[in-house]
Amino acid sequence: MASNRLTHSVKAITITPTNAWNDTVDGNLLVHVSLDVQGGPGDATLAPSNLSLMLALANGGKKAYTAMPVAAPTYQKLSSLGSTMQTAYEVDPREDLGRLGSVIVPAHGTVKVVATFLVGSDVIANPTENRAVTLK
Repeated sequence: MASNRLTHSVKAITITPTNAWNDTVDGNLLVHVSLDVQGGPGDATLAPSNLSLMLALANGGKKAYTAMPVAAPTYQKLSSLGSTMQTAYEVDPREDLGRLGSVIVPAHGTVKVVATFLVGSDVIANPTENRAVTLK
């Protein structure tokens, strides 16, 4: 009997960084990277643990960071009417891969996600060189 595998290897998909921005929360550097994910020949599951961000450090070395498996931080802002505080999202909850946990990328389909990487207090060489995301 043939196996009916619904999920193919994540290696069969391709990722393209389309935007990236840095954020500092409680003294920790976070890097958010928007990714267009193109499906391969079959459905594949993409999770934060599949993504790695390589950054050059100020000391000349490089370091890889795995995407966070939790939602990107939120903050409080004054409502548009100016009377109450409301939760604001640094990353759209519909695209936040850490919040979603994982997504199924349909065969030959395209999915947009944002992966967040915790750099912490590491000093990076160039804050704008923050799009080197790869599958692992």
